[in-house]
Amino acid sequence: MITIVDVIENYFNYQDDKNLLTIPGRRLFDFGEEVRRYASSFTLPKVSTNLHPIYLGGWPSSNFWDTNQNKYIYSSLLYAGQILVKDPICDWFCNEQYQLKTFLSSRQGYINTQQRKLNTFDTRQYLSIVIPQLLKLKPLIQSGIVIPIPSKIFQKDNRGKIDNIFNDLKDNIDVNIINEITKNFSPRELSVDDNKKGLFLFTHENKEEQLAVHIRDTLYYFINEYMLSSSNGFYYTAPYDYENYLLEKFIKKSVEELPGTSVINALLNSELYIHSGLTPKTIFEIRNDDNFSKLRENLYDIYDKIPSALGKDELNRYLNELESTKIKPILDDIYKSSTTGILSKIGIGIAKSGLRIASAVFTGQYLSSTAKLGDLSIAAGIIELINTVTNLNKTNKGSQILWKKIFAENEYANNHFVHYQSQMQQNSIDEWPINMKIEPMQISVSSGALFWDRIKNFDTSGLPKDFPIDDIYQLCNCGSRRKFKFCCKGLEKFKFNTTKHKK
Repeated sequence: MITIVDVIENYFNYQDDKNLLTIPGRRLFDFGEEVRRYASSFTLPKVSTNLHPIYLGGWPSSNFWDTNQNKYIYSSLLYAGQILVKDPICDWFCNEQYQLKTFLSSRQGYINTQQRKLNTFDTRQYLSIVIPQLLKLKPLIQSGIVIPIPSKIFQKDNRGKIDNIFNDLKDNIDVNIINEITKNFSPRELSVDDNKKGLFLFTHENKEEQLAVHIRDTLYYFINEYMLSSSNGFYYTAPYDYENYLLEKFIKKSVEELPGTSVINALLNSELYIHSGLTPKTIFEIRNDDNFSKLRENLYDIYDKIPSALGKDELNRYLNELESTKIKPILDDIYKSSTTGILSKIGIGIAKSGLRIASAVFTGQYLSSTAKLGDLSIAAGIIELINTVTNLNKTNKGSQILWKKIFAENEYANNHFVHYQSQMQQNSIDEWPINMKIEPMQISVSSGALFWDRIKNFDTSGLPKDFPIDDIYQLCNCGSRRKFKFCCKGLEKFKFNTTKHKK
């Protein structure tokens, strides 16, 4: 099966990253056409439930290629057989992104929509960072362990469903929810886009209304993430506390209200180690090690065979017993191997922090196939969201995982993402600048972070920005340092056909 790595290697022939910074604009445009052709015919590889497939929602899925989060992503690959991620190349070059709701801080993609021209300068920088990292992941991608999906196309194709669910849920963002969130979370924990957390703007107007708008943005992003995961057969994982809060607050409660059902949070107490020294090559070599294969098999087996209609206390006793007999002995062997065994010999160690797994397990009776969903006192969008994961109309009476949570105790999202720019609010004790007296012509910005996917210290001084130029033999204005005739000539009058998405 052809992957995005194959598309890259078939098109480019370069020796180092610098070639991508000077690639002619015509070739850059043609590469985008190749990517769009690939994305339009993309077929998801086979997803095997016995491999415990997961989706790392939020930043990890969209920035999986970043070298600064390797410990977290790579360690997860040892405990899950397959991981779904967002294809960074397809998403950058797709036209669908310009028909979706975006923010000024969002990744622009290959078109500068404000100036209505090709975004050649930023595209070169983005590719020069992302492509080398994708090529390092080649064995994992081509073997179907890491599965990049054109997420913007999925989002556009399912926008109607996503908007319906959001409209059904958004009014639940009331005063109580707002107070809970502002009390228990800092703005930098709230993702609103693939590369933005927090950084919320506030004016002198009603703060509660402004907070509701920002929190609804995070809910909209979460619904997109959850639908992308569950619709494609992956267990949605909530690595961080805020995403788990949304799961608990907006989905678990809705499931519990369905007749004849119950949801119980089942927690495994064992730490799943975060490993150091992992590379795509070593992951490919050791993920089929007997210990890791047994561990994945047992984790899946424990949740797959939970008896239906267990009470909370019975479920905890059941899980503790299985954990003691099936999980802890394997983790002990992995620890020994990481210190004195084969893992240590190839440079694989154990980092200080560890992962834990928690799952919301759906137990009890499923709805019968004759149940009239329209008669239930629950929003139709919620039913659709739940159906995506649980297939409620089936008469299967077993248990099923609604979602999974992988997290490290006392860790925050930014601990795994050091390659970002952070802007802290300095004028308030509280990171939510909602109690400040702001004048009518002033604004305040909350704490937050932007994922930085550009080359730092790249010399852009003295480079003109706008098309066209009169002398075709002058240096091209896009910043490639090639002559205009051999770079972007012919693209300066490119007609863009984009549609703005109405909220």
